Amino acid sequence: MAVTRSRSRSAARAASASSRPQAPPPKARSKRGAPRANESAPNKQARVTHHAQRALAVAQPPNAAAPPHTEFYLFKSESESRLQNGHQMKFSIDDLRAERDGITHWDGVRNAEACNCMKRMNKGDMAFFYHSNTNKSRPSVVGVVRVVSDPYPDHTAFDKSDVHYDARSKREKPRWFMVDVQFVRKFHNAVTLHCIKNDPRLADMQLVKRSRISVQSVTPHEWQVVHHLADQQPNYE
Repeated sequence: MAVTRSRSRSAARAASASSRPQAPPPKARSKRGAPRANESAPNKQARVTHHAQRALAVAQPPNAAAPPHTEFYLFKSESESRLQNGHQMKFSIDDLRAERDGITHWDGVRNAEACNCMKRMNKGDMAFFYHSNTNKSRPSVVGVVRVVSDPYPDHTAFDKSDVHYDARSKREKPRWFMVDVQFVRKFHNAVTLHCIKNDPRLADMQLVKRSRISVQSVTPHEWQVVHHLADQQPNYE
């Protein structure tokens, strides 16, 4: 629940804070967990504009049932440590659950097909969370997330200090987009890629036919089948 402070209390707190020595600002961190240099003012503003969206997302319980017209997707992420140009690329479902309110922006998608898939998303859509590179266990669908924002420009593409920087993407004509996602559930029994490939009901699933795409569509039938394989109910009431 969002907390509303009174104007007088906020003013008093601000006055008290101004009389104390200011602590150095913390280092900004990307979704992947890698520290970045101080962001430019436009990048900071891009983050601030989505605080309201986060508050609205928190107001909706994570376990709420999916609306009737919900579309379904799959997000891939790396569950084990890997450095790219000094930046940590690991982001597991447990990392998402540890985020404030279980919410983060899904940045860094630099494949046109995956990005176009994300641009079709609407707030309230549901998605599987998929661990892709893993040595300790096989690649698997490990849980469920909810899309809690409409698509908006991926500001990491404008940040030269970010590993996902793209000089071709301009603020006036952004090339890449992202959405905010919220943790819903981690499966007790992960559904492995091997299991999915060997189930004839999932023979046409994009995860089988287009395995390298990091963001994919999932049909309602596939959504039900994967939940069945995980011994989970697909509704969250």
